[in-house]
Amino acid sequence: MMLNIPILAIDAGASFSSAALCDLNGNIISYAKGGSCNYQNIGIKQTRDTFISILSALIQPLHKKIHVEKAVIGIAGLDTQKDNTIISEILRESFHKLGIDVKDIILKNDGYITLLGILGERAGILAVSGTGSVVWGKTEGAGIVRAGGWGHRIGDDGSGYFIGHEALRHIFRSIDGQDPPSAICKAVLETLQLPTTDELLSWIYSTSYSVEKIASLAPSIFKLAHARDPTAMAILQRAGQGLADTCMTVIQKCHLDNDHFEIIVAGSVLQKDIFVYDAMLNAIKEKYENFTVHQLESEPIYCALLHGLRSFGSCTNKAMIRCQMDLCEWESKIL
Repeated sequence: MMLNIPILAIDAGASFSSAALCDLNGNIISYAKGGSCNYQNIGIKQTRDTFISILSALIQPLHKKIHVEKAVIGIAGLDTQKDNTIISEILRESFHKLGIDVKDIILKNDGYITLLGILGERAGILAVSGTGSVVWGKTEGAGIVRAGGWGHRIGDDGSGYFIGHEALRHIFRSIDGQDPPSAICKAVLETLQLPTTDELLSWIYSTSYSVEKIASLAPSIFKLAHARDPTAMAILQRAGQGLADTCMTVIQKCHLDNDHFEIIVAGSVLQKDIFVYDAMLNAIKEKYENFTVHQLESEPIYCALLHGLRSFGSCTNKAMIRCQMDLCEWESKIL
């Protein structure tokens, strides 16, 4: 006999993933975490293996197969119809192998699910800047708009990768004499544990180079900016302006120009330091005034659960509080 579960929520991020089973009162029945599920970064096989591992840990305490009424799944790297097809097949295989029967699936980009979960029926935008960047927008109706988030090769403006890449460009421009020397070169070499710029150049064109490692340079640039290094400050100012431009594009597309709206900020670049955050908001305020800014304090998995509860008409204040409290309790058990 199958156990009937109303909601399965999955947040599959670029760095780690989490999954939860929830009833209509907001009670978390089971919770599990695992690694990245972005198939574009780790490949289809590893993505499938990670999904199976997380879902197996999720259902193991229940000791029986389950039937899920609605699965709300937000996945990093889901940007095209091809992505949707690939990920849908990965999920189908994973569910089948574990004996999980799912009636209805909502499968979207993780930012889309976070936006709907946190805003509900309200209008606003979600600006995310971590390793990469993207801005999502929502009208008071059902209209959803996106700008950016096309990856590092096309443009993750204002992201950790953008900041790190700009730092590398500056180093070699300074070697050419196009930029004045700065403390950035020393900071980057120390962060990457490389002795010289010759070794740095070799590393850039080696298999050791990665998006994550370039993004990891961002904290060093923040530190230098707070020490008033002009080049570091200029890089972070450009990052903030790039994010502001993307935000304002979304504001215009959502026709929020004349209405009050919310800006939700998320990601390490905007939440762990004030420099890019201030630069972005100052640029937006030059054109718009009627908005409120909030930090995203909830985990994306919570936003996915809220979206699931809303789809059943069960997203009451009591259910939301219970859901958040249970998530904190489950998280503490895993840690």
